[in-house]
Amino acid sequence: MLQQHRRVEKRLIVGLIFGTLRVQRTFPTVVASAAFLFMLGENHAWRIVAFSLSTFLFHISASAFNDLSDIRADMFNAPERPFVQGKISKKALATLASTLFSLGVALASIVDLFYGFLSATLGLLYVLLYSFFVPMKNNPLGSFLYLSASGLAVPFTGATIIGRSIDVDTLVSIMVLTLLGACATISAVKDIDGDAAVGKNTFAVTLGFRTARMLVSGLILLPVTLYPFVPVLFNISSSYLQASLLLGVSRFILAWRISLCALPHALGRYSPAYRVLIAGDAASIALTATLGT
Repeated sequence: MLQQHRRVEKRLIVGLIFGTLRVQRTFPTVVASAAFLFMLGENHAWRIVAFSLSTFLFHISASAFNDLSDIRADMFNAPERPFVQGKISKKALATLASTLFSLGVALASIVDLFYGFLSATLGLLYVLLYSFFVPMKNNPLGSFLYLSASGLAVPFTGATIIGRSIDVDTLVSIMVLTLLGACATISAVKDIDGDAAVGKNTFAVTLGFRTARMLVSGLILLPVTLYPFVPVLFNISSSYLQASLLLGVSRFILAWRISLCALPHALGRYSPAYRVLIAGDAASIALTATLGT
């Protein structure tokens, strides 16, 4: 009995880590946070680590908040999650999400008080508007922008706030990074059946599977046309173009594979690939900027 109880507990812990908090999805945002803050001239390793860890906490807390509001859709899209299966109560999940977010704010404040204040106010509003009050994820534009901006643009914005380096060029960079991170919209197309079943109006539901699939394929390829302008935009060496060659080839392969997918749920197998692309974009920009100085 004791051994069986331990197995149940282990499955619950694994389910919370990978199902509720979805830590496997944080890789690109954590890499982007560290890369961009380092690129902007931060020399203290502890601040880079603390900023990256705060991003990690914000990301997983947002996943937990999302589960609270998305249970009907998750019955179709992710029935294995602990909250859907009733293995964790609504109160416990809300407490977990709030605690993780508060820890993220605390770390962010240690790095920079102003950034911590913005995280506690605008950051929380960003998460709540996406999942609850509006909610952004239930309309085409909101779902598209949230997914596109989260991987690169949001970490870059945080890094620029800490580095006090926000200007017109920064705003243009945020827009370009949003386009580079738009490959994350694959997840909305993957969940199209469950979202449609519960009445969610994401951009994928609005367009339909075939059109949304082709749009995402195009968005994966779009950065290839933007790569030549990245050295000018970020004021880095043209050697970046060599580093972007592998990313460009990878984008062509991923776009081709997605265009051939006949079923929405089959797109889930490509989720690790788009996350690697996002992390690769951030790392290549930051490394070129660092090595070129």
